[in-house]
Amino acid sequence: MTLEKTHINLKTAVYVTILTAIVFIVLFAFIGVKNRKYAYEDSKALAKEISRKAALETEIYLSSALMVARSIEQKSRIIREAGLERKKVVNLLVNAIQRNPNFLAAWTMWEPNAFDNSDKEFIGDTLYDDKGTMSLCFFKYDNNLLFEKDEISDFNADYYAIPKRYKTELLIGPFYYQYGGYPYVFYETSVIVPVIEDSIFLGVFGIDINLENLKDKLNSVKLYKSGYLSLISNNGTIISHADSSFIKKNIFKIVNEPDSITFKTIKEGKELAFELKSEFTNLKVFRFLYPIKIGNGNTPWSMMVEIPINEANTRSKQLLFIAFFTLFIGISLLVFLIINILDRKQYERNLLEAIKKVKESDELKTAFLNNISHEIRTPLNGIIGFSDLLTNTEPSKEAKQNFNEIIRSSCNQLLSIISNVLELSKIQTGNVALIITEVSIEQSISIIVQTYEKSAKDNGLSINMNLPHRSSRFMLRTDAGKLHQILSNLISNAIKFTQSGFIEIGFEEKKSAIQLYVKDSGIGISSENSKYMYEIFTHGDQSISRKYGGVGIGLSITKAFVELLGGKIWFESELNKGTTFYFTLPYDKTPIKLSKNNVLELNSLTNFKILVTDDEQSNFILINELFKNTNAELIWAKDGNEAIMYCQQDESINLVLMDIKLPGMNGYEATKLIKSFRPDLPIIAVSAFIQSKDIEQQIIFDSIISKPFKSDEFISTILKYT
Repeated sequence: MTLEKTHINLKTAVYVTILTAIVFIVLFAFIGVKNRKYAYEDSKALAKEISRKAALETEIYLSSALMVARSIEQKSRIIREAGLERKKVVNLLVNAIQRNPNFLAAWTMWEPNAFDNSDKEFIGDTLYDDKGTMSLCFFKYDNNLLFEKDEISDFNADYYAIPKRYKTELLIGPFYYQYGGYPYVFYETSVIVPVIEDSIFLGVFGIDINLENLKDKLNSVKLYKSGYLSLISNNGTIISHADSSFIKKNIFKIVNEPDSITFKTIKEGKELAFELKSEFTNLKVFRFLYPIKIGNGNTPWSMMVEIPINEANTRSKQLLFIAFFTLFIGISLLVFLIINILDRKQYERNLLEAIKKVKESDELKTAFLNNISHEIRTPLNGIIGFSDLLTNTEPSKEAKQNFNEIIRSSCNQLLSIISNVLELSKIQTGNVALIITEVSIEQSISIIVQTYEKSAKDNGLSINMNLPHRSSRFMLRTDAGKLHQILSNLISNAIKFTQSGFIEIGFEEKKSAIQLYVKDSGIGISSENSKYMYEIFTHGDQSISRKYGGVGIGLSITKAFVELLGGKIWFESELNKGTTFYFTLPYDKTPIKLSKNNVLELNSLTNFKILVTDDEQSNFILINELFKNTNAELIWAKDGNEAIMYCQQDESINLVLMDIKLPGMNGYEATKLIKSFRPDLPIIAVSAFIQSKDIEQQIIFDSIISKPFKSDEFISTILKYT
């Protein structure tokens, strides 16, 4: 007996199973297309085949455990004959459990000193009993592999005593069993293989099988309106039944006739088909009994099928469907066997694919770094060059204004590149912060159009807005900054890839969502490149980067933001004719009517005092300049302690702008203290130090403004609290 022979037996079993499946597929296909003239007889014949097929697949289900138990028994004898250590057998049991999801436990029990005549050496070992006997049990509980130590009384139990007495393979159960004191009680059966050498009994190997999975599969099969499959053990226990109230009852007590056909057929393990009034449904039925024989045991189980006669005449098509469903159960088991064999090859293919993807990713990142180096140098060249001209020359007023505009445009371009790279980093690390507020869709689109109108005009393009006509705004609860960046990325791409024509932006109301779109008459996207458009570091075609510029991460960020906000994004495009990007955002359809009070002017800030808390004086100077032409009064606190002092001593302070990352006491702690004695004082966080964890803490702030900010958005936020 060798391991190679065991491997050959396993392969043979798989080939036989495949051949069986093919035979039944051909059989059921033939039944499906044959003439229905004799539907009554065909239904009976087909039901018989279902009974046989279900029995065969159940036999395969249980035989898979028998094959594993036989394999372990054969390998253990090789280990014993070679004088190898017990640990080899332990590994066989552990591997059997880990590789087979339907197995509950793998175990072995040996006669004293029968394995290696060394029981005394293992006294005190935690794996064995007090006498060091070769007795082990490994079982699964809650996806964990656990160990149960056998007791001396286990050697008197049927699962050991019967194989020892008759020296034959055994299928026992069904029964309930609780492993090692763990709280869950399993419904199972055991396949047991004895270890026999020179007609001498040495021990047993057993596999415990979870019957819940098999029961559920059989119970799910419905034959007509009230027909069903039922699995019955040799002692009459009903393992599966369409009516759950019959499960675990004894069929011999239900039929109540020791000499009945059903009783004799099940006890003798025979095949039989007959008509009767069912004890289960009180209907006249076809009843089919088919034996399930496992190994060399003499206690076969039976598969019982009952089909109401009045339904068989009219529902043969449904019966065929169920037959295929039953076949599906067998194919599922077949797939399980094949997966075990092909597992290593699949692992190798996955590994090669992963290596290929890593290589492609490295190539894309290299191209990205080369590209971003060029993209950053372009605005830096404009900033440095025109700053030098302003410093070292005396340009005219018109030239100076032009230089300033170029510097401002270059700064915005550089900021956009850096922001995109930082946002990409946050997306990849799952560190994206959402600041949810009420946002007007019309206003968001209007701001975007105003921002890019000049850029579009300089490129000979027009930007058109297509907004619904109504007396109330569309208000969403979403992240205004993320929405702005989504629209900004789509509009800037449209401008970049459109040489002439138009760009249109708009939205329309859909069911429980707002659908926004950006349409252009640009170069379009080919079908070959469309599948790469959302991938990081690529435009779909590297020649596009060289011709039109760009880092190649804008659409990746856009898609991530849309999905983060609960929406979807897609596009329609035709090469050389244009592209339309669509995306949706959730909408609760609660309109907010327009009011004149929503429009606030800066000159309304009379007697309005703002406390700016920031350790950088340059930030205070910038904010002070923004309010220079207003009636507001601004005061500066360099740290959290100074801000607390001002708020305690000056009750005329109307608003606090609070940096988060302050020396000593940070902005969170300072805000908590201020809110403790002035809970109604609005405090707005103004910081570049905004992370996803800050979302949990933003509740202490009335609002959050992220640096760098645009002046109009900054002032608009301030005016909400005047």
